[in-house]
Amino acid sequence: MAASETSRAERQMKRWQLRSRRIATARKLLPASIVVILLAMTAWIVARALLPESLARIPIAEVMPNPRYFGRDDKDRPFQISALKALRNAATDKTVVLTDPSISLGGSRMGAKTAAFHLDNGLLTLQGDVAFDDGSGSKLTADQAIVDTKAGVVRGEKATNGGSGVHVEGPMGDIRADTYEVTDQGKRIILRGGVHGRVTSRGKR
Repeated sequence: MAASETSRAERQMKRWQLRSRRIATARKLLPASIVVILLAMTAWIVARALLPESLARIPIAEVMPNPRYFGRDDKDRPFQISALKALRNAATDKTVVLTDPSISLGGSRMGAKTAAFHLDNGLLTLQGDVAFDDGSGSKLTADQAIVDTKAGVVRGEKATNGGSGVHVEGPMGDIRADTYEVTDQGKRIILRGGVHGRVTSRGKR
């Protein structure tokens, strides 16, 4: 009888010790979990604040880290879109908001702070520090851009809120303009509106 009671007491003691360890672990994990949640919420609020107003209004319910999208334009030329992360309202939503997007069009590359990729029509709207490199020495910076991934064409213009416009540096020289168009997946750059700058002798025909 005494042995049975001793055994039962030992089992109860072990259960109590196990429960105590679980409670101690939970007490340690709970504050850490709260800190992680607060940091994530703060990062999300900051990220949303940095988005342009037109993109920030899009409700977000799904986050995809390091997304990659591969496709081909109307002339069967490949392109690739990648980003730090993609955000969208639902799996069926046709508009995806990208942070730190990068676009490859043939030998050309583009990047920006944010973008909205419209899956239904293949249009990609870039905003904030748009940079374009044709892979042959010409680099273009602009306030914004619209990439027609189906046609392999990029268009943009100076922001209406006093943006810096379009700036091209390359073999042709140093040129600024109000609007631009890049065709043939970056092989041709057309500048319009207030075009001025310095054209090098190498670029003269």
